[in-house]
Amino acid sequence: MEKVFVFCLIILFCSCKKGVPPTPEIFKENKAYQFLDSLAASDKITTDKEENFFEITSTLEYAIQIHSKESCTTHQQCQSKYIQFLKEDVTSFSEEDIELMKKVMDSALWLVNHALPKLEIPEIDLVKTSANHYGPSVYYTRENAIIIPFNELRKDNLTGLISVMLHEISHIISRYHPSFKTDLYALIGFKPINKKLVYPQEILDIILKNPDGLNDQYYIELESNDSTIKAVPIIVSNKPTVSDNKSGFMSYIKFDLYVLEETDQYYKITCNNKGYSTIAPEYMGSFFEQIKDNTQYIIHPDEIIADNFLYLIQASRDKNYERFSSEGKILLEEMRNILRLYN
Repeated sequence: MEKVFVFCLIILFCSCKKGVPPTPEIFKENKAYQFLDSLAASDKITTDKEENFFEITSTLEYAIQIHSKESCTTHQQCQSKYIQFLKEDVTSFSEEDIELMKKVMDSALWLVNHALPKLEIPEIDLVKTSANHYGPSVYYTRENAIIIPFNELRKDNLTGLISVMLHEISHIISRYHPSFKTDLYALIGFKPINKKLVYPQEILDIILKNPDGLNDQYYIELESNDSTIKAVPIIVSNKPTVSDNKSGFMSYIKFDLYVLEETDQYYKITCNNKGYSTIAPEYMGSFFEQIKDNTQYIIHPDEIIADNFLYLIQASRDKNYERFSSEGKILLEEMRNILRLYN
């Protein structure tokens, strides 16, 4: 199963740029976004009232992101160090950045409105980062903000930026439309977890969080022969401590599906004594059959949906679905039918 996920690990938190990007010539001024200067950005990037990123993030992840081998005495101490690190990792947009991103955002929002005119998009805050915590070329969202790494703000990256913004816009819509998750996740086999989800300590010690996929209350049923199991996607560190041999956050990532054990009161995630998955490889065919083959960015249902959202917008503009399989085309059409109702 390791080989299956190699590609996914390389592009974690970065939008998949597969396919033909939107044409950059389509620009229409739109006031549904704003650029944050470094002061406003430092507050925005360190606040998460929607999904409580800072409360659920492990001390190990904090240490990895701030590149520190010094252990924190408490979670609160680690959190304080991390928040200060983030505040120092944001910067203001230059005039050239703003000119570029206006073209990007106006084009992306026009494309969404053209394909799905009833779809409401929350006002978006744009934050520029020096990319010292996740690393270069890593985009993500927090609340209604899109975090943009400095090295991606290049004129020759215009079409790539538009594609990524479409992917990240999907995450923001998902965050503020709970029924969006339920309806669209169902298309790829994920169902809500209606009981308490219990993590063993072995996982909690090494768990890493995808800021675009913090909601873990969804499972997928997998079949093999006459057996059915329930599973959840989880990202963990491949090392239990910060290592001198690692080049940054991305090099620690290990993604897998974990089996759920159900009781009357809760679901318990199962793992081995190191916190890693025990799922049998023969169940993976069922997983890929349900999520379809439009994207290889499969670390969380929200990432699968976000890439498919991007492809739906592109295909709607081009009126061309030929590069998708029969199952992939059906998925995009089902997404369109659901999204047409959102307003």
